Amino acid sequence: MKKRLLFLTLALFALQMPLAAQKLDSSARTRFGVFGQFAYNMHRANFAKLPGVPNCCPQFTDAVSNAYALGAMFDIPMSNAFGFSLRASYTPTPGLFQSTESNPLTALQNINGSPIVGSSFFHVVEAKLRSVGLEAFFTIKPLTGLTRTDDGLTILLGARAGYMVQREFEQKEETFDASVLFDSTRSRLRNVVKSSIPDANVYNISLMGGLAWEIPLNAKRTVYITPEVFYSFPLTPVIPSAALNGAWSVHQIRAGIALKFAPERKIIDTTSAEAPPPLVRDSTPVTVVTPPSKGDTPSEPTPKTGVEVGGKELSASLTAVGVERDGKELSNVTFRIEEFLSTNLRPLLPYVFFEQGSDNIPERYDRLSKRDINDFYVDKLHNYEMLETYHHIMNIVGRRMLAHPNAKLTITGCNDNTAAGERGNTALSYRRAKAVRDYLTNVWNIDTARMPIQVRNLPATPTVSNTKLYDTEVVQENRRAEFSSDTWEILEPIKTQDTVRTVSPPIIRLRPRIKLPSGNVKEWRVTVGQDGQVLKEFRGTGAIPAVLDWNITENQTTVPRAPTPLEYSLSAVDDSGNRLSTKGSSPVEQITILRKRRERLKDREIDRYSLILFDFDKSNLTTIQNRIASFIKTQIAQEATVRISGYTDYTNPLDYSLRLSKARARETASALDLAKKAEVRGLGKTVLLYDTEIPEGRFYCRTVTIVVETPIQPE
Repeated sequence: MKKRLLFLTLALFALQMPLAAQKLDSSARTRFGVFGQFAYNMHRANFAKLPGVPNCCPQFTDAVSNAYALGAMFDIPMSNAFGFSLRASYTPTPGLFQSTESNPLTALQNINGSPIVGSSFFHVVEAKLRSVGLEAFFTIKPLTGLTRTDDGLTILLGARAGYMVQREFEQKEETFDASVLFDSTRSRLRNVVKSSIPDANVYNISLMGGLAWEIPLNAKRTVYITPEVFYSFPLTPVIPSAALNGAWSVHQIRAGIALKFAPERKIIDTTSAEAPPPLVRDSTPVTVVTPPSKGDTPSEPTPKTGVEVGGKELSASLTAVGVERDGKELSNVTFRIEEFLSTNLRPLLPYVFFEQGSDNIPERYDRLSKRDINDFYVDKLHNYEMLETYHHIMNIVGRRMLAHPNAKLTITGCNDNTAAGERGNTALSYRRAKAVRDYLTNVWNIDTARMPIQVRNLPATPTVSNTKLYDTEVVQENRRAEFSSDTWEILEPIKTQDTVRTVSPPIIRLRPRIKLPSGNVKEWRVTVGQDGQVLKEFRGTGAIPAVLDWNITENQTTVPRAPTPLEYSLSAVDDSGNRLSTKGSSPVEQITILRKRRERLKDREIDRYSLILFDFDKSNLTTIQNRIASFIKTQIAQEATVRISGYTDYTNPLDYSLRLSKARARETASALDLAKKAEVRGLGKTVLLYDTEIPEGRFYCRTVTIVVETPIQPE
């Protein structure tokens, strides 16, 4: 009765799992599928005979057997890291017990009837056991957070409750020699029985633990093949020990493959529930842009505030227009915010740069405390700018080294071999490498044995210049510690998936006008906000610029997230303390992924990939870049539109940089087999993507970006 209650309790627990799954993380997905496994059965036994069945065996002991198990499954996530797995399985556990016994004096005889002494015979019990069962597991995905996806390594802990659909046995005792017979039966056999196993348990309960690794078979990660292995520890014997006058239980190891299907999850519109974006302030001086000539200003209503102070007029106005990417201005515009699913692949520059003569890691590199590392995950970097992501290089490497405990990371210290204090100073090179290793050891707890140090003067692939004009910048790039690893995953590009928002038109152009009694503006402030939250702020002292431009999509965290109007405000104060302010607004249209699916609007996925580490003044792809290109090639659908853009840093003349960047873009298009299909362009140094005042900014400027837009058919 207790066993039946345990079985029913386990079944009810499994049936309650879908209710618990209501709390699941929206980024996790349910899975269902089938599995087939090889089963290695280990019978642990110590008995002489089955209850009530005649047998002269002194003792039966352990036996092993092979079989095949199969079943179906349903995985229910609670979050990306935790969940449940419910399975139904069919599992045979056959066993063949054999024991040899020497001849008692009167047990055997020759065919002619004379007794035999010195011969022997053996005892055989063949058990035929088959069960169907319900398996319930609590699942843990320990690598969650290292990637955006919810697949990979899974640990399963749980139990199985089975019902024995077959519990039969065959028994015999047989002589070895055909000429020797049993005295009691006058044949080679005796105690031959074929029947159900007496007193066998109808139910069997066991604890189970397992490991599985999900491998996606398609880009949308809807189909998986999953190698897995399980161990089963029995809680119930085949026959109760009191009835058997001994012991008999079955342990099992199962290993096989599961085929899983993970339907694409529904997109839930949570815009209204999202916290407003954080306040973002411009800390850089505002660049004064020459106002357009007369007649260029769009005709539109001008909000004004005007009063008189001491006979002098105070007035203010603030107008806003939209600006297309080609520079065309649009008046009376509605800003359209559209959501897209996006994959972002950003290469990881495996260097940490140092100042001249120094082994101190510069402050611009993000460093964490031991307490903070538990909250650092690579997939949280999706909306970070490229250099913001790169400045977490040591934390990214630390997190990946923890995820790959067998990986080794070589840290090579270098110097520029030119400047004072650098030339020939391999001791400085060593201290630079050690400073990086110390951080990984002290903060991320990486064993120093896994991080050997090498030293040299110039890097193996140094930056060299063919002109003296930029020597300072060139030598700066060679003062570094370099990472290399025997495991690709340690330094592989950062791939993240998320929802991105685009704005059309992408730029808001503000034209503030102020007239104050003294004529001298002491300080001023212009803001753009939504629902009372400031998204962008310009401020300064002295004369206010004629034009202020905000490229809305330059930072995903400040893109408007609601269909409410954008609100502009201008405030200023003059030398005499007179204050003046005015406001304006522009409407916003929001097109969410959910709306596009509900209204069957055309949609597309926007994927962005980058290649770096083009050698200085070179356009050929490296081995690492070719590996990245091979991956990108598999992600491009036939119907996708592809734009490939090449860039350079600023250290070459304009016409040369245009040719070099175009060559880089063409090399990339060729590697992707898109030379005739993609839009290929070279922008040279006309567009400097990153801060060229620092060496990593110049490295990341030597790049090719690949933008893939794939249309999605309305459901």
